[in-house]
Order: sequence, then structure tokens, then C-alpha cells
Amino acid sequence: MLFFFTVLLISACLVPSERELGLFYSVSRSFDIASFYLSRRFHQDPSDRLNSHRYLRALFESGRYPVLLRASRMLARRFPAESYVPEILANYYESRLDAKTAAVYWEAVITLDSKRGDIRDKLISLYNLSKNTEGLIRVYKMLINQNPRSPELYAGIGRLYALQGDGPRAAAYYKEWLKLAPQDRRAWVKLASLYDGLGDIRRAKRFYERMRLHYPKDIQVSRMLVAFFFRTKAFIEAERLLGQLIMEFPDEREFYEGMADLMIGRRAFQEALRMLDRLLTRFPEDFRYRVRRVEIEIATGHWEQARKDLETYHEKTGGDYHSYHLLGDVLQHFGDLKGSQKAYRVALAKIRGGDGSFQTA
Repeated sequence: MLFFFTVLLISACLVPSERELGLFYSVSRSFDIASFYLSRRFHQDPSDRLNSHRYLRALFESGRYPVLLRASRMLARRFPAESYVPEILANYYESRLDAKTAAVYWEAVITLDSKRGDIRDKLISLYNLSKNTEGLIRVYKMLINQNPRSPELYAGIGRLYALQGDGPRAAAYYKEWLKLAPQDRRAWVKLASLYDGLGDIRRAKRFYERMRLHYPKDIQVSRMLVAFFFRTKAFIEAERLLGQLIMEFPDEREFYEGMADLMIGRRAFQEALRMLDRLLTRFPEDFRYRVRRVEIEIATGHWEQARKDLETYHEKTGGDYHSYHLLGDVLQHFGDLKGSQKAYRVALAKIRGGDGSFQTA
């Protein structure tokens, strides 16, 4: 009798349980058979997390969707803190191309398990694709609550509010970004550009100027401040800044060009010519500056010099619409109406893409 019971006991130990069989068939990717064995254990004890998770996955992979939905909803009610349940449902709705419902469940996963960076990225991608700005804002707020020291999160939600046209909220989040990452140039640029776009000139100027103090060697920052001064017609500040930049960046022609434009606008032609001469000295291969000189020479009545400079420009480059139009004006001043008309015709031909060669009578 003892021997008989010993054999039964050994047999029971050797025969795998339904849970183990379910695991075996899941690993073997025989999900139909796996779901059969896993379901027995699932209905006996749904709190067995590993078994329940395997069961839901087996139902999903075997395409038994109605059973999957019933089992998932039951588990969601009984065990609301389990993140694997909404994850299975998210995968299901994603497979059905229902991105909106899938995003709801992915959001639930992130709420329950904030360390899932892969899910966070997937959810953000889904909301981006569907242009669901409100959903993205919810996700970023949730992530900020979980990780309030992350500068990138404040940058992201600030950008979203900016896209919605909510300038004050965007600025508030950008300021938090700047506070957490004061060396991040992007934060300075975003704040300055935001206030600039909102028409808040005072705040925009403050952030542009503070940015230049933080990054005195960054030429892009200097360019932004120059452009801001020109845009807001702050010509005195522009002239002062350009003078500094010409000394700091002597090889950057755009600052000489900006100063020349500024002087022409103020009709300070001698200063403008001085800038153009410096450009011609430093960049003799760029004949555009000769045309700029011609504009000033015409404005100041130096017609003969204008004609000579245009002849040199045309000899070296073949000319363009603008230079031939100027030549027409110069020849008209000297009473050469026939030559003037020819020059204008060449200018028109240049616009149309023709050669428009010009020959004097």
C-alpha cells in the first residue's frame, strides 16, 4: 500500500500543472492551446498575475478578441493598479487601427507605470500623429508630476501651449525650463522669440540682450539681436551693436552689410560708402558691393562715377536685372535715351531668363 501511494505521489510531481502547460505553450507560441490551459487557472485565481498576463496575451495572439475584452475589463475592475491590463487593451485597439481608444489605454499604462519610457514615446507619437494637442498636454503634465526636474518636459509643454496660441502659459513653462537649465540656449531663444511674436517688445528685448550676455561669442545669438533691432526700428541700438560686432567678428561680412543698410536708411551716405569700401577691400571677388555703391552714387548725384562702376560690374559679371535698370537710369540722366531704352530691355530680358546682351550704339 505504501509503495502504491509513493508511486502516485511521484507521478503527481512529474505531471506538469495546467499553469505550467500554459507557460510551455505560450513560450512555444501555440497560443490556442496555451489559452486553454491558462484559462483554467485564470478562472480559479485571477489574482495570479503572471498567469493572467499570459492568458490575456494568448487570447490576443490567438485572435479571441471578445473573450479578451471580457477578461480584460473584469481584471481592470478587480485589479485597477495592474498596468499590464490596459497595455493589452491598448495593443488590441492599436491592432484594430483605433488610435484614439488605444491612446486612452496607453495613457492609463503611463499613469500606473511612469518608468515605461517606451510607452511614453509611443503615446506622444500617437497624439502627434492625430494632432491631439490636449492629449499631449495631459501626458506632459502627468510626466512633470512624476519628474518635476526634467527641463525637456517643460520645453515640450511650453511648445504645445505656444502652438495653441496661449502665450502666457507657454512663457510660464519656458521660464521653468530656463530655471532648470540656464545654460540651454534653446530656452533663451524660445522665450525671446515667444515675446517677440506676441509683440511684447520690452520683454523680448530683455531676453535677447540677456541671451547675448550669456553667449557673447555665439554669432547666431548676435544675428538674432540685430534682426530684432531692425524689425522693431531700434536703429540707434542696431548701430551701436553692429559697431561692436564688426570689431568682434571682423570676417563676418553681414555685419558690415547691416551697417551699410542702416547708414543708407539714415541717408548717411559717406558712412555707407566707407562700409562698402571696407567690404570691397575684404571681399574683392564680390562685385555686388559695386552695385550698392552705384545706388549711393546716384542718390548723391555722382553720375559719372556710377557709370564707371556699372561698366566694371558688367565687364566682370555680365550684369543682372538690377544693374541694367540702374544703367538705364544713368544713361537717361546723360540724355542717352536710346541707350537707356536698350538697358531697360536687357533688364527685362534678365528677368525672363534671357541673355539680354547689351551693346552701346
